[in-house]
Amino acid sequence: MSRNISATARDAIFAQETNQVFLVLLEISHASLAEPIRVVNNWESIISGGDTYEASSFTFTPPILEDDKITPAQLKLDNVDRRLTIASRSISTPADAVAKVVLASDPDTVEVGPFTLKLSNISYNKQTITGDLLFESSIGYNVGTIVMDNISFPGLNEWT
Repeated sequence: MSRNISATARDAIFAQETNQVFLVLLEISHASLAEPIRVVNNWESIISGGDTYEASSFTFTPPILEDDKITPAQLKLDNVDRRLTIASRSISTPADAVAKVVLASDPDTVEVGPFTLKLSNISYNKQTITGDLLFESSIGYNVGTIVMDNISFPGLNEWT
């Protein structure tokens, strides 16, 4: 699968050394939250797309395609902000999560993503908050039925 990334990002990826820093922006929203939680794995907060992403330490492991199956992405946040614990307690159904990768030098240009996921299986302890990030399955949705008859398929009788 090819991705369109900026020339700056491409140069940083192929360079032996670079001063470019890739950041993961994460936005978590849910009906029980007053406003979305926006965090960036950085030492300082940044503004991207007009939204402020608060500095936070977290690990985002993107989904991997193996043997025609997509493994769930994993999220692990350091539990240093009481607001995160309170939010994780208030979420009883899967939350919406959007993850994207940007360069620190150009946070308005999305280099990879956005990954639109569902955050579920949230658990926490005094050190970390963890959860699974899953693609919402659309396979189980009913999109109607097709009736094989002479009106919809005029040549049907020719093959029987």
